[in-house]
Amino acid sequence: MKKSVFTFFIFFISFISFSQNKKYCNQIKERIDKFDKDTLYYTPTNGAKGWVNFKKFKENKNDKIFMYLSVFNKNLSGVEKGVDIILVNGERISKQFESVKITSEVVSGGGGAGYLYEAFFRLDEEEIDLLISSPISDYRINVFEGKPVKKYAKNFYPEYLKCLKEL
Repeated sequence: MKKSVFTFFIFFISFISFSQNKKYCNQIKERIDKFDKDTLYYTPTNGAKGWVNFKKFKENKNDKIFMYLSVFNKNLSGVEKGVDIILVNGERISKQFESVKITSEVVSGGGGAGYLYEAFFRLDEEEIDLLISSPISDYRINVFEGKPVKKYAKNFYPEYLKCLKEL
């Protein structure tokens, strides 16, 4: 009897885990280039002033996963390089020489005018595995800090990356 209860419990946990992963995988969009048939997969963006998303480019058999981060700030910085990510487990990903795009923005909802700092960079396998193993706690683009906007949103990113790795 104990063995059958244990077996059922293991099956149930596996099913729940698979269902959760499928939920995130179903949110990933696909776009196929009509000229060269390369495929782009991209995850949803969660939040307005702290965007994080991922893109996977499949070109022939050469897969590349990129990360996009942005943060809004009312101050202008002349520095146009640097991304630092802190994970919940304390690990860090640092891209000190990564270019940062700076654009002026007007935020709706009374936020006023300011600057949007954006970084888009390729992740290597080690960085992907780090991001899968632990959610993003905080990040900094240039000198401005960002957080995934919704507290629960930081848990999405490892799931999205797991899905992208499988595609």
